[in-house]
Amino acid sequence: MISASRMHELSERLRSLIPSEFSSRTKVHVRMGPVVEEINRCAEMTQARLIVMGTRCRNLLDELIFGAITYGVLRSSPYPVWIVPCRPSEEKHAEQKHSEV
Repeated sequence: MISASRMHELSERLRSLIPSEFSSRTKVHVRMGPVVEEINRCAEMTQARLIVMGTRCRNLLDELIFGAITYGVLRSSPYPVWIVPCRPSEEKHAEQKHSEV
């Protein structure tokens, strides 16, 4: 189980990634549990109008085939899902960030 302080730390870390011009219109939720179910549950609780998900930048095959979580949300959510592909120029940056986590 993750402590409340760790959940707060993760939430703040995610907030720091949001450009300032969008911060007043963006909500960050950190949840624990089965990922697809928690995303759908959170969308329902917040009455989401849209779920935005990114894809990982690893290789062409990853860009063509959605990850299991993204695909699961896309298939099961009653809400619109917008899938944002990673740009090839961000691939190296994403790998570096992933190694820092």
